[in-house]
Amino acid sequence: MPFVSAFVLATTVGLAGAQGTPEQTNADTPHRGFAPSERVRDDWMVSLEAVTRVPLEAGVQAGVEMPFGLRVFGGYGWVPAAYVDLVAGVAAGRQQASIILDSAQYSGDSARFGLGIRPLRGFGGYFDASYAHVRLTATRDIPPFSVPGFTFPGGTYELRTGFDLWAVELGYEAELARRFILAGALGLTGAFQSNTVIRPQGDAPNEQPALSEAAADIDHVFRTNLLPTLTLRIGFDLI
Repeated sequence: MPFVSAFVLATTVGLAGAQGTPEQTNADTPHRGFAPSERVRDDWMVSLEAVTRVPLEAGVQAGVEMPFGLRVFGGYGWVPAAYVDLVAGVAAGRQQASIILDSAQYSGDSARFGLGIRPLRGFGGYFDASYAHVRLTATRDIPPFSVPGFTFPGGTYELRTGFDLWAVELGYEAELARRFILAGALGLTGAFQSNTVIRPQGDAPNEQPALSEAAADIDHVFRTNLLPTLTLRIGFDLI
């Protein structure tokens, strides 16, 4: 049987040489050691972030960044009273608006949607443009006041303001350990539409001409003042 054994041995060696070892086969395969999941992580980002736009809002934001640098994001936030106080401070020439804004402590929320571009992910610079709808409410005692043309008797009133904001931001974003996101941006925001309604509560007098004019002045203040913002973001890449 020596002849048969030699034939079997030669055949086995020949097949092994023709097929190659698994290591040799993998060496000829493109993207050796580069799993598809890693390619996706390099090209895409799905983020969940805590965000504040000082002095406008603070909340949460989720976004998707695509391979060619386009950013799409949306979020929900809460509007601090400091924002209205800041707007009241620049309400020069609108005495009715200043008096009412100063006396009312607003609370509110915002919903935001935006698009941006980060063309060089390795560098981190980005530009965002966004739209936000903001709702503000307050129920406060408005003191009596007089302005040329009429006298307002004062009372308890509910104030509701809804306005639409545009915003642009230029910032820088860094990734730590390919997971954690830190970003900051400087921006500018303004309102292109505002609608304020003032309603009397309880026995407060319904001085309709005065209330309508005061609401119109408040809307004018929101529409005509631009506000610089500082945006800070911290988040986590989910991919």
